[in-house]
Amino acid sequence: MVGFLTPMNGRRAAGQNVLYAAHVICIARSLAGIDLTMSGITTILLGDQPFLRGLPAGDLARLADTTVTISVPAGHRLFEAGSRAEKFWLLTTGHVALDVGLPGRARLDVETLGPGEVLGLSWLSPPYQWQVNARATEPVTALQLDGLAVIALCDSKPAFGYQLTRRMLEVSERRLQATRRRLLEICSATGWADAGLCGLMPAEPPGPASMLAAAPASAARCRRLRPGRPAGCRRAAGPARRDWPARCGA
Repeated sequence: MVGFLTPMNGRRAAGQNVLYAAHVICIARSLAGIDLTMSGITTILLGDQPFLRGLPAGDLARLADTTVTISVPAGHRLFEAGSRAEKFWLLTTGHVALDVGLPGRARLDVETLGPGEVLGLSWLSPPYQWQVNARATEPVTALQLDGLAVIALCDSKPAFGYQLTRRMLEVSERRLQATRRRLLEICSATGWADAGLCGLMPAEPPGPASMLAAAPASAARCRRLRPGRPAGCRRAAGPARRDWPARCGA
């Protein structure tokens, strides 16, 4: 006998379809090495996160509807540079390394994020593409937020949008300064400082022997690129480089 589809049956069928779709998503995520939990997200849990602390309960409740908990194994890549940025994470356990690819070289770690920090900034503004790579250096659990849904919330609730944008800008500022310090440390340690001073980047980081051999050529390049500078142009380049070896006419 064929049954009639009543409004109640329609709602029940729709609910079953949603559950089925969620089940399929969970299976797909598990096959990819991601354990995804779609329940247990409360305003208390979100309010305990440093990034969201102090937001009104109503805003936290709206965010809870866009949030899932994920667990990934060590070595898992959460995103790759150039791919579409549509979500971000609040790390609860474990650490994630941010790295960049350099032509002809291995990937270079520029920062490591841990519990309480925000992973992912590019979802908030065009071109909505990741600028770096992110990989779990150990098992990681995190709260994953749907960036598209959060942007829609920001558009519909301007006060919430202002608060969230201000917090993201603060994170961006800290991240930019940390990356700058890390790159300066790498340049100093690898001997790329001379290339940075003269506006050049060698094909390979020079070792001690090549640094000594290259000193006369480096001095000549500095004099060509910066006419009028003294031979010791390294020391004239500013206090940020005072600890780097002086190779321009020293």
